[in-house]
Order: sequence, then structure tokens, then C-alpha cells
Amino acid sequence: MNIKSLLLGSAAVVVAATGARAADAIVIPEPEPMEYVRVCDVYGAGFFYIPGTENCLKIGGYFRYQITAFDEAYADRIGAPEDGYIKLARFAPNFDVRTETAWGTLRGYAELEFDWGFSGYERFDDGSYRSEYGQSTNLLYGFIEVGNPGGVLRVGMSESPWSRFLGFGHSGWVDSGNYAFNQAGEVSYTFTSGAFSGIVALVEDEEDTNWMPNVEGGLRYDFAAGSFIGVIAGYDDFTETWGVRGVVDYTAGPWYAELGVFYSDHDDREGTYTVLDSAGRPTDWAVMGDLGYTVSPQVRLGLAGEYFFESETYEIGAQVAYSPFGNNSLVVKAEGRYYSDLSEELDDQDGFAGFLRFQRDF
Repeated sequence: MNIKSLLLGSAAVVVAATGARAADAIVIPEPEPMEYVRVCDVYGAGFFYIPGTENCLKIGGYFRYQITAFDEAYADRIGAPEDGYIKLARFAPNFDVRTETAWGTLRGYAELEFDWGFSGYERFDDGSYRSEYGQSTNLLYGFIEVGNPGGVLRVGMSESPWSRFLGFGHSGWVDSGNYAFNQAGEVSYTFTSGAFSGIVALVEDEEDTNWMPNVEGGLRYDFAAGSFIGVIAGYDDFTETWGVRGVVDYTAGPWYAELGVFYSDHDDREGTYTVLDSAGRPTDWAVMGDLGYTVSPQVRLGLAGEYFFESETYEIGAQVAYSPFGNNSLVVKAEGRYYSDLSEELDDQDGFAGFLRFQRDF
């Protein structure tokens, strides 16, 4: 056998073997299954399904940076030795998880506040001082709800019904301490029937550990889009004091207005529902109002005022909010307040404060 015959024979064997393999089916491994994030439009915009579950999640929140300036009269309210300014930076994420169950919508909600800002003053023996800044974390909301549009049961930590049921005012004018706004654990039930809604709640009493919590209850009637009238009351078991709050809120086109009336039976003893005046003193009757106008999607204007009858104190202010993109994703807000005490106790003392705030919502 010569070399040529050997090469031809080898090539024939190779071709035959290749043809035999080509006749067999080619098997390609299946790719690993991939699950993309799906939009959950049952609960509104921003929700998506957590992969592998039927739970819908929405992540939101805001970033804030604020500079607050004040004169000597307002300095007393924050313990400052003289006029000046303080700063605050905040990151406040929130998480909203919802699932449909046999009992209705099961919801879990949390909102955190991560703050860096003014925390007080360090004073030295020679009378000098320096401001101190620090970081803090606050669980503003952390609750579970279950129910349907007709009624919802809530258990957990939140701003109490006294604070949230009738809103916080259009302008954001009210300081958290002035009107007995409270953050505490609660068990509450909110019911809705058409334009009427109501709430009853047992709210944690942080002053003692007995079996009697604070009790809150309110009613509300929404008579038009963005407009309502309502009342809510609360009883503080520890101090045996109570308060009541009534609000009328009206929106018509670019205009909005709100009137709030407050009464607290403090009896010179400060409780959860005691209204404080601008100088931090307990008071009985107080009235607050604000008026606003939306000039354009970018610009909103507001005026607000409050009067405390017992201490003869009033406070007025104005604000302008600018949203450069017209969708509130970024808002720059400036506000100024003027405070005057007409009583003989403080001899007609006046004060002024204002802030500049940058806030980015998401």
C-alpha cells in the first residue's frame, strides 16, 4: 500500500464519521430562567412585584437640606444664647409593601428619618459657647394594616390620628410642638362610607406603663375634591387632660384655604393634647389659618397666621415654593415668620425667624 492510498483511506473514514455525527440531533442547554421586575399597577404608580412573590413594593422618600435663621427672641425657643442660624440635612426613605389576602389588602409601611443637624450648645466656664451638630435616626412610621376601602385596621408606630387624620395644613406652617402633634404606637380602625370617614384609636401613653392608653376619635366629611370638614378629640390618661381640634379645608382651582380651631383643657398641666403658644406656654383656645395660591406648576405662594387667646400671642408668616421642573421632584422653599407677644408677661416681645429649604422627592 502506498502513501497515496493510505491518505485517501484516512480521509474517507473521517468524512464517514463526520456524516454520522451530523445526523444526530444537536442539543443546546436551556438557559437559566430569568424573572424580570414586573409593574404592579393595582395600588397606583411606582409599585412593582418583588421577584418570586406576589408582594407589591414601592420605594419613595426625600432628601432635604435646610438653613434656619432667627433673632434673639426666637433664639429662646431653641435654647440658643443669641441670634444666628442652624442647619439640617435629612434622608427620609419609605417602604410600602402590599398584598391581596382573604381579609383585604395586607400592608406594611415604614418611613425612616436620618438626620444631621443642630443638637445644642456646649457652654464653657468663661461664658463662651459653641454649637454642636450630630446625627440621629427616627422611625417616623412602622406599622401593619389590613382591610379594604370600607375599613382599615392599623397596628404599629405612626404619627397619631390626632396629628394626621385632618392633615398638617397646606403650608407646612405648624411647628410639631405647637399643636400637640404626637408620634406613638397605636391600634386604630378607620372606616369610610362614601364621603364620610371616621377613626377610633388607642394610642400609647409614654408617661406611664399602666393598662390605660390615650384615646382618640374623629369624624370627617369630604364635600369636594381637596375639600373637607372634620373634628378629632383626644384624652390623655396620665395628665387627665384632653383636647379637641376642628378643621375646614377648601380647595378651588389654584386657591386653597384652611381654618383650624383648637381647644386644650390643660389646667396648667401640659399633656399630650395641650396646645402650646409661640413661647412654649400651655394655652386653651387657639385658631390657625392659611391661604395659598398656585401661580404655575413651578410657583406656589402662601400666607399663614395663628392666634393664642389665653396668652394673647400671635404669629404670621409667608412663604414661596419654587419647583423648577414643575413636578415637585425638586422644591426650593423660603419662609419667614413674625411673632409677637401682646401680654404683660413678656412686655410685648417680638421675634422673627425664617428658613431656606431644598428638597428632592423620589
